[in-house]
Amino acid sequence: MGKRGPAPTPTTILSLRGSWRAKTRSDDEVKSKGRPICPAWILPQAKKQWKKLVPQLDAMGLVGEIDGHILARYCQMWAQWRDAEEFLMANGFNEEVMDYRESREADGTIVMTPYVTGLRQYPQVTQARNLHKDMWNIERSFGMNPGARASLTVDIPKTKDQKKADVKKALTSNAG
Repeated sequence: MGKRGPAPTPTTILSLRGSWRAKTRSDDEVKSKGRPICPAWILPQAKKQWKKLVPQLDAMGLVGEIDGHILARYCQMWAQWRDAEEFLMANGFNEEVMDYRESREADGTIVMTPYVTGLRQYPQVTQARNLHKDMWNIERSFGMNPGARASLTVDIPKTKDQKKADVKKALTSNAG
């Protein structure tokens, strides 16, 4: 059984809110560093998605080197999903199920006449649906939709000027 309830709130957010829980936690939250490297084995279409996605996530501070494997899986799923969707756009969602009737002509020759007995859903419909669900879970983890971004918090590294301003502000507030 999976974890229940909402995801834990990061300690930094708790301390900004003034929560007493921030004081009970140790300050050992794991921060992911670096940028993942695109694996050579992923599909060419997946590599294109990687090259678009990773810089965006990196700029938002949401990706680190450790996330490479999950992003590779996501990009692979994305490429497979696109292939399934392109197939469905070209062929529709269903295929006709054919059968043949046997009949005899007046001269005695046997003629096989095809007729449609029903419709069957292409396997790509189920594949696209399943890939969509799996990708949605990964997208939520990385804040790739508006609802997920609203619940994410990211520590943005401060510049030297911002750090100096914080120190100066702290010194002037302690002096008075």
